[in-house]
Amino acid sequence: MLPAANTSNMNNTTLRFAVLMGGYYTTALIAGSFLPMYMNGFGYSDVVIGFTAMCAKISCLVCMLSLGFVADKYNSMKQIIITVLAVITISMPLLFLFSDYLAVVIVFAVVTMGPSWASGSVIDSWVTKLGTVDYGKVRAVGSFAYAAFSIILGYVFAAMGNHVSSFFMAGTFIIVLIALIKMKNPEPKERTEIITIKASLSYLLKNKYYLFMLTGYFLLGLADTSESTFFPILIADLGGSQAEVGIAFALMAAIEIVTMVLFTRLKNRFNTALLLTVGIFGTCLKILAFSVSTEIWQIYLFCILQCVSYALVAPGTVLFMSEKIDNRYLTAALLINEAVLNISMTIANPVCGILSESFGVSRMFMITSFPALIAGIVFLFMLKKLRSENGILSA
Repeated sequence: MLPAANTSNMNNTTLRFAVLMGGYYTTALIAGSFLPMYMNGFGYSDVVIGFTAMCAKISCLVCMLSLGFVADKYNSMKQIIITVLAVITISMPLLFLFSDYLAVVIVFAVVTMGPSWASGSVIDSWVTKLGTVDYGKVRAVGSFAYAAFSIILGYVFAAMGNHVSSFFMAGTFIIVLIALIKMKNPEPKERTEIITIKASLSYLLKNKYYLFMLTGYFLLGLADTSESTFFPILIADLGGSQAEVGIAFALMAAIEIVTMVLFTRLKNRFNTALLLTVGIFGTCLKILAFSVSTEIWQIYLFCILQCVSYALVAPGTVLFMSEKIDNRYLTAALLINEAVLNISMTIANPVCGILSESFGVSRMFMITSFPALIAGIVFLFMLKKLRSENGILSA
């Protein structure tokens, strides 16, 4: 009877994490991915949108550098997630009530988007620290929710107005709270030393593979800014609305699902580092493809490249670091890595806004594909290092 009980507990935990991940990505869609379109509807320019995104990235950087340490030291993943989602839910109606005031829009981005992005890595660490949940499958549920609600909300917002997003946000928060009721923070392992910021940084900066990750992710952030911030603007320039933005997001998320569900099998066949490197080069190819698109249907077609870009990068990053980083420092490692990504995006956002205003959003996409190419080369060097030390690619 005991094994059956354990299996049941594991299945319940997987289900709850799946609901949590789905709720998190639905929240990120409503508050983050649609924000540039909200601002475009409010009448703000590309430069202002880029500046607002830069402020959100600065907030994200601060949250990542602090939340990772707090989560590892106090095992407070559950409390962090609840607090972040509550703040977003309460703030959403205020965005639309005071949309004419740029300061309010910027404050919304700072207090919602920054903590939201940071809390995603907290969830990743929570799942991997338990060790009994298939991360690829849980992450696929997040992509499924993102895909489904991208289409649904895209059409709903186009028909009823963006302000109804507040009601969807409140509903998502309630569902996530129900899933979190019986979830527990991971049990802390016996420690021979006290976890401090100094100890975490000292350990991480001595890990050569982690330094490869930081370098590659800084370059990736310079490229990823064009898609994360200006992809809705690209679609709008091609004559699309929130509905077309939702369809494009849904296509990419749906493609992610298949890859992420199969990621564990792919990892066992090809190893995590190789899949991660392919994902970086795939990101470069996808951004280039979007840059030459002149019709909405072409955007939809090139969304298929998501299977060899973000669908490999997202789980590959988490699992590669879980393989190479001491479990005691894993949350901090994930969040610092995301912080470096967001430092580069903070730098790139206003630059991309200026490039978009000066040369057009399509040409801006083309320019930003080159840092992703360089990031791929960095990861090739990491693969070479792994092969020379461990021979993991020889068989």
